[in-house]
Amino acid sequence: MSIMIRILQLGLLFTLSLAGCAVKDADAVALPPPTAPGTEPLETRRDAGPAATGAAPARADNVSYSGTVEAHRRSTLSPKISSTVSMVHVREGDRVQAGDPLVTFDLKDVNLRLRQARAALEGAKIQRDSAVLDRDRTKTLVDANAAAKAQFDAVDFRARGAEVGVAGAEVAVEMSEKAVRDSVVRAPYDGVIVRRMVNEGDYATTMPPTSLIVIEETGILDLRIFVSSSEMNKIREGDPVTVSFPSLGRSIEATVTRIVASIDARTRNFAVIVEIPNPEGALLPGLFAEARFESATAAETKP
Repeated sequence: MSIMIRILQLGLLFTLSLAGCAVKDADAVALPPPTAPGTEPLETRRDAGPAATGAAPARADNVSYSGTVEAHRRSTLSPKISSTVSMVHVREGDRVQAGDPLVTFDLKDVNLRLRQARAALEGAKIQRDSAVLDRDRTKTLVDANAAAKAQFDAVDFRARGAEVGVAGAEVAVEMSEKAVRDSVVRAPYDGVIVRRMVNEGDYATTMPPTSLIVIEETGILDLRIFVSSSEMNKIREGDPVTVSFPSLGRSIEATVTRIVASIDARTRNFAVIVEIPNPEGALLPGLFAEARFESATAAETKP
């Protein structure tokens, strides 16, 4: 019996020894690998940022400014005479050239006024010629001492007044002829019709002015960029700028055309204008654009 108890005790001791060895092996696996003197653990180096992994830091001068493309010129055309619209020659989206007819007004009233002015001019000329003839005759009598000087003065004033009447009638004719020319509203420059606000039969007035057509010049576009006042001394007229249009996947090279020398009191920004040639009409007003100027360091070192 004592021999059996002894054997059980030895077996228990052997089992406990095996368990202790297993615990020591697990602790050895959990320990971090040794590091050389003066180096940081792996976890510390991983959190050190791009410089620790060899990545190049971001350049501060690669800042892009956003802006909106605008028409170089935009005009709302109004009539110069009050009349009924006879014909509208264009539709929205049409491209026109300078001088093309856009809207034509009814000429009946205008032509009647022109005829009236021309008739008044002819009457004024007849009165002038009659007054001048009387003056010449009276002068002959005065020179022959057959008429008083006061009589000559009277016919002379009448003749001079008739000449003034002719001049006024000539102005009335010119105004009527101008009204005939103004009966056709023409394009002031090459552009695109963006809005048509009248139709045939509408009555347009000069006071208050009736809006007829809105036209935009698109052969040249303006990119307006707002830049903070702290960058004002870093951008100058003539500086190169790369303009990108994300919606078109296109970039062009341009230069700064104008700088508006006024800072918005609310935003503390000033406007930079970049003119962009657009002869083919590929770009449209309202497009979003990004502009990247020359690096700030280079701009600061300019003479």
